[in-house]
Amino acid sequence: MSASSAAQTYIDYSKLLDLAPQGYNNAAAIDEAAKVFSNSDLDTVIREDAKELPDLVSALEERGSKVFLFEMPLPEKIAASHWAEVTRSAAHDAVRQDHWLQLRYPTEELRFTDHAHLDERSAFIVAQSIKRAIEQPPSEKASGVE
Repeated sequence: MSASSAAQTYIDYSKLLDLAPQGYNNAAAIDEAAKVFSNSDLDTVIREDAKELPDLVSALEERGSKVFLFEMPLPEKIAASHWAEVTRSAAHDAVRQDHWLQLRYPTEELRFTDHAHLDERSAFIVAQSIKRAIEQPPSEKASGVE
């Protein structure tokens, strides 16, 4: 893609913030997924898979990469599910806390198109939060200061 065509396709996503959050007819999908995720019997698989995370992080760091992890926002019913709780716990137990970004965003502004996927406006809000968290000085990251 040439520089001129890249410039022509540039989208100013910050304008999304001028729009009101959209509503989605996703309650049935969220309820169904929450039911499935609350009855999850994948604890052992999740915990075993999470044990691989430190090696993956180390391999990336050995190649000179910086590794940042964060929790992707989920609809409340999904975030409270057994599957989500086990996944969060296993991932945090497996990887040192200094790799985890502390994201701050207005949860009431986030919208999901289904049981897990953010709409475009919400994804931009979360992306801005990730950017701020990465740019935050290390001393402030450790203390949770924004």
